[in-house]
Amino acid sequence: MDIDLTGIFSTGDNSWKVKGFYDGEGKYKIRFLPQMPGMYTWRITGAVEASGEEMCEKNAGRHGMVKASGTSFIYQDGSAYHPFGTTIYALAHQTEGLIRQTMDTLKKAPFNKVRHCVFPKDYAYNHNEPTYYPFEKDSDGKWDVHHPCFAYWNHLEKLIMQLGEIGIESDLILFHSYDRWGFSKMSMDENRTYLEYLLRRLSAIPCIWWSIANEYDLLFNRKMEDWYEFEKIICENDVYGHLLSNHNCTKLYDFSRPAITHCSIQTIAMHRAGMWQQEFKKPVVYDECCYEGDIQYEWGNISGFELVNRFWQACTEGAYVSHGETFYSEDEILWWAKGGVLKGESPSRIGFLKEIIYGLPGHLEPWKEDASVDAEDDNPIDVNEFVHLLETLPEVERENGEWKAHAFCGHCGNRFI
Repeated sequence: MDIDLTGIFSTGDNSWKVKGFYDGEGKYKIRFLPQMPGMYTWRITGAVEASGEEMCEKNAGRHGMVKASGTSFIYQDGSAYHPFGTTIYALAHQTEGLIRQTMDTLKKAPFNKVRHCVFPKDYAYNHNEPTYYPFEKDSDGKWDVHHPCFAYWNHLEKLIMQLGEIGIESDLILFHSYDRWGFSKMSMDENRTYLEYLLRRLSAIPCIWWSIANEYDLLFNRKMEDWYEFEKIICENDVYGHLLSNHNCTKLYDFSRPAITHCSIQTIAMHRAGMWQQEFKKPVVYDECCYEGDIQYEWGNISGFELVNRFWQACTEGAYVSHGETFYSEDEILWWAKGGVLKGESPSRIGFLKEIIYGLPGHLEPWKEDASVDAEDDNPIDVNEFVHLLETLPEVERENGEWKAHAFCGHCGNRFI
Protein backbone atom coordinates (compact mmCIF):
# COMPACT_ATOMS: atom_id res chain seq x y z
CA MET A 1 0.00 0.00 0.00
CA ASP A 2 2.70 2.46 1.01
CA ILE A 3 5.01 3.39 -1.85
CA ASP A 4 6.75 6.56 -2.93
CA LEU A 5 5.46 7.33 -6.42
CA THR A 6 4.34 10.80 -7.50
CA GLY A 7 3.51 12.37 -10.84
CA ILE A 8 3.22 16.01 -11.91
CA PHE A 9 1.05 16.55 -15.00
CA SER A 10 0.95 20.01 -16.56
CA THR A 11 -0.67 21.86 -19.43
CA GLY A 12 -0.40 25.61 -19.86
CA ASP A 13 -0.57 27.18 -16.40
CA ASN A 14 -2.35 24.17 -14.86
CA SER A 15 -0.66 21.38 -12.92
CA TRP A 16 -1.93 18.33 -11.04
CA LYS A 17 0.01 16.26 -8.53
CA VAL A 18 -1.11 12.64 -8.22
CA LYS A 19 0.19 9.60 -6.38
CA GLY A 20 0.77 6.17 -7.86
CA PHE A 21 0.27 2.65 -6.54
CA TYR A 22 1.79 -0.82 -6.66
CA ASP A 23 -0.13 -3.42 -8.68
CA GLY A 24 1.85 -6.57 -7.93
CA GLU A 25 4.44 -8.52 -9.95
CA GLY A 26 6.83 -5.57 -9.98
CA LYS A 27 4.31 -3.24 -11.67
CA TYR A 28 4.07 0.37 -10.50
CA LYS A 29 1.26 2.46 -11.95
CA ILE A 30 0.23 6.08 -11.94
CA ARG A 31 -2.99 7.30 -13.52
CA PHE A 32 -4.06 10.72 -14.65
CA LEU A 33 -7.41 12.02 -15.92
CA PRO A 34 -6.92 15.09 -18.16
CA GLN A 35 -9.33 17.89 -17.35
CA MET A 36 -8.98 19.76 -20.65
CA PRO A 37 -7.54 19.16 -24.13
CA GLY A 38 -3.97 20.20 -24.88
CA MET A 39 -0.35 19.10 -24.74
CA TYR A 40 0.59 17.67 -21.34
CA THR A 41 4.07 17.26 -19.93
CA TRP A 42 4.55 14.76 -17.12
CA ARG A 43 7.28 13.75 -14.73
CA ILE A 44 7.25 10.71 -12.41
CA THR A 45 9.49 10.50 -9.34
CA GLY A 46 10.00 7.99 -6.54
CA ALA A 47 9.95 4.23 -7.10
CA VAL A 48 9.97 4.95 -10.85
CA GLU A 49 11.68 7.87 -12.61
CA ALA A 50 10.24 8.92 -15.98
CA SER A 51 9.07 11.93 -17.97
CA GLY A 52 7.47 12.76 -21.27
CA GLU A 53 4.57 14.49 -22.98
CA GLU A 54 1.21 13.48 -24.39
CA MET A 55 -1.45 15.19 -26.49
CA CYS A 56 -4.99 15.08 -25.12
CA GLU A 57 -7.71 15.62 -27.70
CA LYS A 58 -11.50 15.85 -27.46
CA ASN A 59 -13.47 12.67 -28.06
CA ALA A 60 -17.02 13.28 -29.20
CA GLY A 61 -18.14 10.01 -27.62
CA ARG A 62 -16.96 11.01 -24.13
CA HIS A 63 -18.64 13.52 -21.85
CA GLY A 64 -16.18 13.57 -18.93
CA MET A 65 -17.10 13.36 -15.28
CA VAL A 66 -20.54 14.15 -13.86
CA LYS A 67 -20.59 17.33 -11.77
CA ALA A 68 -23.19 19.03 -9.61
CA SER A 69 -24.60 22.25 -11.07
CA GLY A 70 -26.96 23.96 -8.67
CA THR A 71 -29.62 21.39 -7.82
CA SER A 72 -28.94 19.37 -10.98
CA PHE A 73 -26.14 17.42 -12.65
CA ILE A 74 -24.22 17.98 -15.88
CA TYR A 75 -21.28 16.31 -17.60
CA GLN A 76 -18.02 18.22 -17.86
CA ASP A 77 -18.72 18.94 -21.53
CA GLY A 78 -21.92 20.74 -20.49
CA SER A 79 -24.40 18.10 -21.65
CA ALA A 80 -27.24 17.12 -19.34
CA TYR A 81 -27.03 14.17 -16.97
CA HIS A 82 -30.13 12.96 -15.12
CA PRO A 83 -29.40 10.01 -12.79
CA PHE A 84 -31.84 7.12 -13.10
CA GLY A 85 -30.08 4.72 -10.80
CA THR A 86 -30.45 1.17 -9.63
CA THR A 87 -29.01 -0.79 -6.72
CA ILE A 88 -26.83 -3.93 -6.90
CA TYR A 89 -24.93 -3.79 -3.63
CA ALA A 90 -22.78 -6.92 -3.93
CA LEU A 91 -22.26 -6.83 -7.70
CA ALA A 92 -18.46 -7.05 -7.47
CA HIS A 93 -18.67 -10.17 -5.29
CA GLN A 94 -20.62 -12.45 -7.64
CA THR A 95 -19.46 -15.11 -10.08
CA GLU A 96 -18.26 -14.07 -13.52
CA GLY A 97 -21.27 -15.77 -15.10
CA LEU A 98 -23.74 -13.82 -12.96
CA ILE A 99 -21.90 -10.57 -13.62
CA ARG A 100 -22.09 -11.18 -17.39
CA GLN A 101 -25.82 -11.83 -17.08
CA THR A 102 -26.23 -8.60 -15.09
CA MET A 103 -24.30 -6.60 -17.68
CA ASP A 104 -26.51 -8.02 -20.45
CA THR A 105 -29.58 -6.97 -18.45
CA LEU A 106 -28.22 -3.46 -17.81
CA LYS A 107 -27.55 -2.92 -21.51
CA LYS A 108 -31.31 -3.16 -22.11
CA ALA A 109 -32.41 -1.35 -18.94
CA PRO A 110 -32.94 2.43 -18.53
CA PHE A 111 -30.46 2.87 -15.69
CA ASN A 112 -27.39 5.11 -15.95
CA LYS A 113 -26.09 4.77 -12.36
CA VAL A 114 -25.46 1.71 -10.18
CA ARG A 115 -24.90 1.77 -6.44
CA HIS A 116 -22.48 -1.00 -5.47
CA CYS A 117 -20.01 -1.78 -2.70
CA VAL A 118 -16.27 -2.21 -2.36
CA PHE A 119 -16.67 -4.67 0.54
CA PRO A 120 -18.78 -7.85 0.42
CA LYS A 121 -22.20 -7.80 2.08
CA ASP A 122 -23.69 -10.13 4.69
CA TYR A 123 -27.46 -9.83 5.01
CA ALA A 124 -30.68 -11.67 4.14
CA TYR A 125 -30.28 -13.38 0.75
CA ASN A 126 -26.57 -12.49 0.87
CA HIS A 127 -24.70 -15.51 2.16
CA ASN A 128 -22.23 -16.39 -0.59
CA GLU A 129 -18.47 -16.08 -0.12
CA PRO A 130 -16.75 -13.86 -2.71
CA THR A 131 -13.93 -15.16 -4.85
CA TYR A 132 -11.70 -12.23 -3.85
CA TYR A 133 -11.42 -9.83 -0.93
CA PRO A 134 -9.80 -6.36 -0.96
CA PHE A 135 -6.85 -7.43 1.24
CA GLU A 136 -4.68 -10.44 1.90
CA LYS A 137 -4.46 -11.99 5.38
CA ASP A 138 -1.35 -11.93 7.55
CA SER A 139 0.26 -14.93 9.26
CA ASP A 140 -2.29 -14.67 12.10
CA GLY A 141 -5.23 -14.85 9.72
CA LYS A 142 -6.15 -11.16 10.06
CA TRP A 143 -6.81 -8.79 7.18
CA ASP A 144 -3.67 -6.86 6.33
CA VAL A 145 -4.64 -3.53 4.76
CA HIS A 146 -1.00 -2.96 3.79
CA HIS A 147 -1.18 -5.88 1.36
CA PRO A 148 -3.96 -5.44 -1.20
CA CYS A 149 -5.33 -8.42 -3.08
CA PHE A 150 -4.39 -7.31 -6.58
CA ALA A 151 -6.76 -9.82 -8.21
CA TYR A 152 -9.66 -8.18 -6.39
CA TRP A 153 -8.71 -4.61 -7.33
CA ASN A 154 -8.18 -5.56 -10.97
CA HIS A 155 -11.59 -7.27 -10.91
CA LEU A 156 -13.30 -4.23 -9.34
CA GLU A 157 -11.84 -1.66 -11.72
CA LYS A 158 -12.63 -3.89 -14.73
CA LEU A 159 -16.25 -3.98 -13.54
CA ILE A 160 -16.38 -0.19 -13.13
CA MET A 161 -14.93 0.31 -16.60
CA GLN A 162 -17.43 -2.15 -18.11
CA LEU A 163 -20.27 -0.19 -16.56
CA GLY A 164 -18.77 3.03 -17.91
CA GLU A 165 -18.60 1.60 -21.42
CA ILE A 166 -22.39 1.17 -21.45
CA GLY A 167 -22.99 4.66 -20.05
CA ILE A 168 -23.43 3.76 -16.38
CA GLU A 169 -21.88 5.70 -13.50
CA SER A 170 -20.59 3.69 -10.51
CA ASP A 171 -21.84 5.15 -7.24
CA LEU A 172 -19.18 3.30 -5.24
CA ILE A 173 -19.99 2.62 -1.58
CA LEU A 174 -16.80 2.74 0.49
CA PHE A 175 -18.13 1.49 3.87
CA HIS A 176 -21.18 -0.37 5.20
CA SER A 177 -22.21 -2.25 8.33
CA TYR A 178 -23.57 -5.51 6.85
CA ASP A 179 -20.43 -7.47 7.47
CA ARG A 180 -19.27 -10.80 8.94
CA TRP A 181 -15.66 -10.51 7.84
CA GLY A 182 -14.49 -7.60 10.01
CA PHE A 183 -14.13 -4.85 7.41
CA SER A 184 -16.62 -2.60 9.23
CA LYS A 185 -14.53 -2.82 12.41
CA MET A 186 -11.22 -1.63 10.96
CA SER A 187 -9.35 1.08 12.87
CA MET A 188 -9.11 4.64 11.60
CA ASP A 189 -5.47 4.03 10.62
CA GLU A 190 -6.50 0.94 8.64
CA ASN A 191 -9.36 2.85 7.01
CA ARG A 192 -7.00 5.67 6.06
CA THR A 193 -4.58 3.22 4.43
CA TYR A 194 -7.43 1.52 2.55
CA LEU A 195 -8.92 4.80 1.32
CA GLU A 196 -5.63 6.23 0.13
CA TYR A 197 -4.91 3.12 -1.93
CA LEU A 198 -8.41 3.06 -3.39
CA LEU A 199 -8.22 6.74 -4.33
CA ARG A 200 -4.78 6.44 -5.94
CA ARG A 201 -6.04 3.54 -7.94
CA LEU A 202 -9.55 4.59 -8.97
CA SER A 203 -9.71 8.40 -8.95
CA ALA A 204 -8.63 8.72 -12.58
CA ILE A 205 -11.71 6.77 -13.73
CA PRO A 206 -14.25 9.38 -14.88
CA CYS A 207 -17.46 7.33 -14.42
CA ILE A 208 -17.27 7.07 -10.63
CA TRP A 209 -18.89 8.72 -7.59
CA TRP A 210 -17.89 8.33 -3.94
CA SER A 211 -20.58 7.26 -1.48
CA ILE A 212 -18.73 7.31 1.84
CA ALA A 213 -21.12 4.76 3.30
CA ASN A 214 -24.39 2.99 2.84
CA GLU A 215 -26.37 3.77 6.00
CA TYR A 216 -23.47 5.49 7.73
CA ASP A 217 -25.50 5.87 10.96
CA LEU A 218 -25.53 2.07 11.46
CA LEU A 219 -21.73 1.98 11.77
CA PHE A 220 -21.94 2.48 15.51
CA ASN A 221 -18.18 2.29 16.06
CA ARG A 222 -17.69 5.51 14.07
CA LYS A 223 -18.00 9.02 15.49
CA MET A 224 -19.16 11.98 13.38
CA GLU A 225 -15.58 13.28 13.45
CA ASP A 226 -14.53 10.05 11.70
CA TRP A 227 -16.89 10.75 8.81
CA TYR A 228 -15.51 14.26 8.51
CA GLU A 229 -12.01 12.77 8.45
CA PHE A 230 -13.06 10.45 5.61
CA GLU A 231 -14.28 13.50 3.69
CA LYS A 232 -10.87 15.10 4.17
CA ILE A 233 -8.96 12.01 3.04
CA ILE A 234 -11.09 11.71 -0.09
CA CYS A 235 -10.73 15.38 -1.01
CA GLU A 236 -6.95 15.35 -0.45
CA ASN A 237 -6.42 12.27 -2.61
CA ASP A 238 -8.93 12.94 -5.40
CA VAL A 239 -7.58 15.92 -7.31
CA TYR A 240 -10.44 15.72 -9.84
CA GLY A 241 -13.32 16.35 -7.44
CA HIS A 242 -15.62 13.41 -8.11
CA LEU A 243 -19.13 13.59 -6.70
CA LEU A 244 -19.23 12.84 -2.97
CA SER A 245 -22.05 12.10 -0.52
CA ASN A 246 -22.94 9.96 2.52
CA HIS A 247 -26.07 7.84 2.64
CA ASN A 248 -28.27 7.46 5.74
CA CYS A 249 -30.52 4.88 7.30
CA THR A 250 -32.49 7.10 9.69
CA LYS A 251 -30.47 10.26 10.38
CA LEU A 252 -29.67 12.51 7.43
CA TYR A 253 -26.02 13.41 6.96
CA ASP A 254 -25.09 17.10 7.05
CA PHE A 255 -25.33 17.80 3.32
CA SER A 256 -24.45 21.46 3.88
CA ARG A 257 -20.79 20.48 4.39
CA PRO A 258 -18.60 22.02 1.64
CA ALA A 259 -17.10 18.72 0.49
CA ILE A 260 -20.51 17.11 -0.04
CA THR A 261 -21.75 17.62 -3.60
CA HIS A 262 -25.26 16.18 -3.41
CA CYS A 263 -27.84 14.70 -1.02
CA SER A 264 -28.00 10.88 -1.02
CA ILE A 265 -31.13 10.09 0.97
CA GLN A 266 -33.05 7.05 2.23
CA THR A 267 -36.69 7.99 2.86
CA ILE A 268 -40.15 7.81 1.34
CA ALA A 269 -40.78 11.51 2.08
CA MET A 270 -40.90 12.41 -1.60
CA HIS A 271 -42.77 15.63 -0.75
CA ARG A 272 -39.61 17.04 0.84
CA ALA A 273 -37.63 17.19 -2.40
CA GLY A 274 -38.19 20.90 -2.95
CA MET A 275 -37.52 21.73 0.71
CA TRP A 276 -34.18 19.95 0.67
CA GLN A 277 -33.20 21.56 -2.62
CA GLN A 278 -33.97 24.95 -1.09
CA GLU A 279 -32.15 24.12 2.16
CA PHE A 280 -28.95 22.60 0.75
CA LYS A 281 -28.81 24.23 -2.73
CA LYS A 282 -27.57 20.87 -4.05
CA PRO A 283 -29.02 17.98 -6.08
CA VAL A 284 -31.32 15.67 -4.11
CA VAL A 285 -31.14 11.93 -4.90
CA TYR A 286 -33.54 9.49 -3.25
CA ASP A 287 -31.10 6.57 -3.43
CA GLU A 288 -33.46 4.36 -1.45
CA CYS A 289 -37.24 4.81 -1.27
CA CYS A 290 -38.14 1.08 -0.94
CA TYR A 291 -37.92 -1.58 -3.63
CA GLU A 292 -40.32 -3.31 -5.98
CA GLY A 293 -40.60 -6.86 -4.74
CA ASP A 294 -42.34 -9.45 -2.58
CA ILE A 295 -40.00 -10.26 0.31
CA GLN A 296 -41.04 -10.02 3.96
CA TYR A 297 -39.44 -6.65 4.72
CA GLU A 298 -41.48 -3.47 4.40
CA TRP A 299 -38.71 -1.83 2.36
CA GLY A 300 -38.69 -4.69 -0.16
CA ASN A 301 -42.31 -5.33 -1.08
CA ILE A 302 -43.87 -2.29 -2.70
CA SER A 303 -45.55 -2.58 -6.08
CA GLY A 304 -44.00 -1.54 -9.34
CA PHE A 305 -46.77 1.05 -9.61
CA GLU A 306 -45.82 2.64 -6.29
CA LEU A 307 -42.08 2.71 -7.09
CA VAL A 308 -42.77 4.41 -10.42
CA ASN A 309 -45.13 6.81 -8.64
CA ARG A 310 -42.28 7.83 -6.32
CA PHE A 311 -39.99 8.36 -9.31
CA TRP A 312 -42.58 10.70 -10.86
CA GLN A 313 -43.13 12.57 -7.61
CA ALA A 314 -39.44 13.35 -7.08
CA CYS A 315 -38.48 13.89 -10.72
CA THR A 316 -41.38 16.31 -11.24
CA GLU A 317 -39.79 18.64 -8.69
CA GLY A 318 -36.28 18.29 -10.11
CA ALA A 319 -34.99 15.58 -7.74
CA TYR A 320 -33.81 12.07 -8.65
CA VAL A 321 -34.51 8.48 -7.58
CA SER A 322 -32.72 5.10 -7.56
CA HIS A 323 -34.51 1.85 -8.36
CA GLY A 324 -34.23 -1.47 -6.56
CA GLU A 325 -35.83 -4.88 -7.00
CA THR A 326 -36.32 -7.63 -4.40
CA PHE A 327 -38.40 -10.51 -5.75
CA TYR A 328 -37.84 -13.72 -3.80
CA SER A 329 -35.87 -16.46 -5.49
CA GLU A 330 -34.86 -19.84 -4.06
CA ASP A 331 -31.32 -19.39 -5.38
CA GLU A 332 -31.15 -16.10 -3.40
CA ILE A 333 -30.30 -14.10 -6.52
CA LEU A 334 -32.16 -10.88 -5.85
CA TRP A 335 -31.37 -7.93 -8.13
CA TRP A 336 -30.83 -5.40 -5.29
CA ALA A 337 -27.86 -7.39 -4.01
CA LYS A 338 -26.55 -9.66 -6.76
CA GLY A 339 -28.02 -8.58 -10.09
CA GLY A 340 -29.04 -11.20 -12.65
CA VAL A 341 -32.26 -10.44 -14.52
CA LEU A 342 -34.99 -7.88 -13.84
CA LYS A 343 -38.44 -9.31 -13.13
CA GLY A 344 -40.53 -6.28 -12.19
CA GLU A 345 -42.82 -3.88 -14.03
CA SER A 346 -41.07 -0.67 -13.02
CA PRO A 347 -37.96 -0.55 -15.28
CA SER A 348 -39.83 -0.05 -18.56
CA ARG A 349 -42.03 2.64 -17.02
CA ILE A 350 -39.00 4.33 -15.48
CA GLY A 351 -37.54 4.30 -18.98
CA PHE A 352 -40.63 6.15 -20.24
CA LEU A 353 -40.14 8.82 -17.58
CA LYS A 354 -36.45 9.04 -18.43
CA GLU A 355 -37.32 9.77 -22.08
CA ILE A 356 -39.56 12.62 -20.99
CA ILE A 357 -36.99 14.13 -18.62
CA TYR A 358 -34.21 13.96 -21.22
CA GLY A 359 -36.59 15.44 -23.80
CA LEU A 360 -36.96 18.68 -21.84
CA PRO A 361 -34.79 21.66 -22.83
CA GLY A 362 -33.41 22.05 -19.30
CA HIS A 363 -33.66 20.89 -15.70
CA LEU A 364 -36.90 20.80 -13.74
CA GLU A 365 -37.37 22.86 -10.59
CA PRO A 366 -40.15 22.82 -7.97
CA TRP A 367 -43.14 25.02 -8.79
CA LYS A 368 -46.16 26.14 -6.83
CA GLU A 369 -49.09 28.34 -7.70
CA ASP A 370 -51.28 30.39 -5.38
CA ALA A 371 -54.14 28.57 -3.71
CA SER A 372 -57.46 28.87 -5.53
CA VAL A 373 -61.09 27.84 -5.04
CA ASP A 374 -63.14 25.69 -7.37
CA ALA A 375 -65.97 27.98 -8.51
CA GLU A 376 -68.32 25.00 -8.79
CA ASP A 377 -67.87 24.03 -5.14
CA ASP A 378 -71.23 24.22 -3.37
CA ASN A 379 -69.59 25.45 -0.17
CA PRO A 380 -66.45 27.34 -1.17
CA ILE A 381 -64.04 28.28 1.59
CA ASP A 382 -62.61 31.76 1.54
CA VAL A 383 -59.07 31.20 0.29
CA ASN A 384 -57.59 33.68 2.75
CA GLU A 385 -59.15 31.84 5.69
CA PHE A 386 -57.93 28.50 4.37
CA VAL A 387 -54.39 29.80 3.81
CA HIS A 388 -54.45 31.33 7.29
CA LEU A 389 -55.47 27.95 8.71
CA LEU A 390 -52.55 26.22 6.99
CA GLU A 391 -50.12 28.87 8.17
CA THR A 392 -51.19 28.45 11.79
CA LEU A 393 -50.89 24.67 11.87
CA PRO A 394 -48.18 23.25 14.16
CA GLU A 395 -45.31 21.52 12.38
CA VAL A 396 -46.66 17.99 12.96
CA GLU A 397 -50.08 18.80 11.47
CA ARG A 398 -48.49 20.66 8.57
CA GLU A 399 -46.26 17.64 7.85
CA ASN A 400 -49.28 15.31 8.01
CA GLY A 401 -50.97 17.44 5.39
CA GLU A 402 -47.92 17.23 3.12
CA TRP A 403 -47.84 13.42 3.37
CA LYS A 404 -51.53 13.29 2.42
CA ALA A 405 -51.94 15.92 -0.25
CA HIS A 406 -48.66 17.41 -1.45
CA ALA A 407 -49.00 18.81 -4.97
CA PHE A 408 -46.00 17.52 -6.93
CA CYS A 409 -45.39 20.14 -9.59
CA GLY A 410 -42.31 21.44 -11.36
CA HIS A 411 -41.34 23.71 -14.21
CA CYS A 412 -38.66 23.87 -16.86
CA GLY A 413 -38.26 27.54 -17.62
CA ASN A 414 -41.53 29.15 -18.72
CA ARG A 415 -42.43 26.56 -21.34
CA PHE A 416 -43.12 23.37 -19.38
CA ILE A 417 -45.10 22.92 -16.17
